[in-house]
Amino acid sequence: MKKNRGFSLIELLIVVAIILILAAIAIPSMMRAKVAANEASAVSSLRTITNAQVVYKISYSSYAASMEELGPSGAGSLDSILGLSPYQKSGYQFSTTGETDKFAVFGVPIGANGIRSFCTATPAVIRFSHPGTACDPVTSPLL
Repeated sequence: MKKNRGFSLIELLIVVAIILILAAIAIPSMMRAKVAANEASAVSSLRTITNAQVVYKISYSSYAASMEELGPSGAGSLDSILGLSPYQKSGYQFSTTGETDKFAVFGVPIGANGIRSFCTATPAVIRFSHPGTACDPVTSPLL
């Protein structure tokens, strides 16, 4: 009587099929978690830029007109990751505008790193836009 060693082809195919089924369940969930983490980081970065705008207003009696004015080469209110061109962090591109009495900050996803865009303005209320629409700091839904 011959002793079988190893696995048969059927057993290996069943194991591969089980692994593929588990991967099909886990990968979309992992991608949703990555998008959620990028969006949370974008909101945090918007808060950081908003705080930098407030500090700039206190120091210079006007809001900063660009990210460059807030960065390390300007007022130094932002770190070297967020405050240097191209002003990107965690898959989002950030920009700001400012005048004497108002400012706006925008965070837009780069590629498939996020679904929603985020923005805020002088009252420092963070808002979001639905996919495919621009974020308006006045009329977009509140976060």
